[in-house]
Amino acid sequence: MCLMALLSTSPTFMLVHALHHLKVPSKLVHLFFFTYRYIHVIYTEFVRLNTAMKIRCFTPRTDLHTYRTYAYLVGMLLVRSYERSKRIYQSMLCRGFNGKFHTLYHFESRPKELVSAAAMTTFVLLIAIGQWLPLGKLITF
Repeated sequence: MCLMALLSTSPTFMLVHALHHLKVPSKLVHLFFFTYRYIHVIYTEFVRLNTAMKIRCFTPRTDLHTYRTYAYLVGMLLVRSYERSKRIYQSMLCRGFNGKFHTLYHFESRPKELVSAAAMTTFVLLIAIGQWLPLGKLITF
């Protein structure tokens, strides 16, 4: 849950930059970045193909025709994604992409952020300890 909060509030490019500084392999970082960036594009392509099927009066049932139609849908989605990725790669090469992300803002942790991270870690540890130890044993009168 904490990871989802981090991913949803941080800009994608800042996460990629931080992963590079954490010495995550660059191929994995690039894969994460482009997957995150183009997942919406693939989803809109799926919606377009699904709408085209509905316009042609496709009604899903449990027969061979439905399975074949969905297989064609997935295949067409993969083919279109592959074609789009080739075009994107060619355009990136034309713009001078050499496998490195260049940024104007270099992320550096400030003391305020370190204190905040330490406080959050302490808070999470206290909650975890509170779950394992009953409160009555900690407070005695």
